[in-house]
Amino acid sequence: MQNDNQKNKESIESIQNKLANTYFDNVLSMKESVELKPGDVVQTLGYYNVNDGGSGLYKIRDSQESDIDDGGSIHVLKNNLVAELIVENNSVKVEQFGAKGDGISDDTVAIQKAVDYSKVVIFTKKYLLSDSIKLGSK
Repeated sequence: MQNDNQKNKESIESIQNKLANTYFDNVLSMKESVELKPGDVVQTLGYYNVNDGGSGLYKIRDSQESDIDDGGSIHVLKNNLVAELIVENNSVKVEQFGAKGDGISDDTVAIQKAVDYSKVVIFTKKYLLSDSIKLGSK
């Protein structure tokens, strides 16, 4: 028998799958696309590679002067567009900001960007840090 969390997770995944009209293996392939238009909702299946933990759902919109590509919540695309991360439950995964969590790559910058962006940050792997993470720095 499924508990409420499992049912809720399946429900969210079902909604996300219905919303996304385009899928990309990773963030780079999304950023290189010239076929996106404002209003599209796209799903990346990973940040660097499929199933690396950095998958995300994004709304495509026109770029605004204040938009800054932070490698997570906003990605600048071609054709004067941006992909804006759709955040569920006010939480983000550090992998959505480029952390690899392989214990070899320095994940400090990616983790700091995730912490700056959201009050709830999900960690699921072992991360290498070269500096302290500052809470409430933004």
